[in-house]
Amino acid sequence: MSRNVTKEHLAEIFGVYGALKNCDMPMDRQHTHLGRGYGYVEFESAEDADKALKHMDGGQIDGQEITCELTYQPRTSISNGGGRRGVSPPRYAFYS
Repeated sequence: MSRNVTKEHLAEIFGVYGALKNCDMPMDRQHTHLGRGYGYVEFESAEDADKALKHMDGGQIDGQEITCELTYQPRTSISNGGGRRGVSPPRYAFYS
């Protein structure tokens, strides 16, 4: 993804496919005002994430083709005495 793209752009683009829970773009460590070229969009529902994946994988953002995939993030909830932690709903990741 080009460095012109911001977190706000991602939210606007992917928000077309459903309600977003979270949008994140990791920043470059040396140039803290620039993104690393990838990001994550988390949808409220798995159906919306699937819809975005179907329409955006291979699509373009700021003139560059992107690759999208579903990822899963471990829950950060506190375990109750050795119980297993669950897996959160899918997040939608994209890479350029």
